[in-house]
Amino acid sequence: MKPRRSTLVKQTRLRVSVAVGEDRILAVVTRTHERYYRDLLKEVLPESLVIQPENRGTAPAILYALLRLSKAAPDA
Repeated sequence: MKPRRSTLVKQTRLRVSVAVGEDRILAVVTRTHERYYRDLLKEVLPESLVIQPENRGTAPAILYALLRLSKAAPDA
């Protein structure tokens, strides 16, 4: 039996959590991919999960996350 490999989502969250507290991490995902990330992000608080209605690429995902962040923490 092969050892289970860590997913890119888990690897990324682990790398980021070294520098930033878990409560300050936003995960940006696309609604159409929910079946893939649902179990991977089940411990993430709903307010830390940014779900794009549609996949529009990286730049819109970053902008969407920044807009959510500016509303949640205007002084950030």
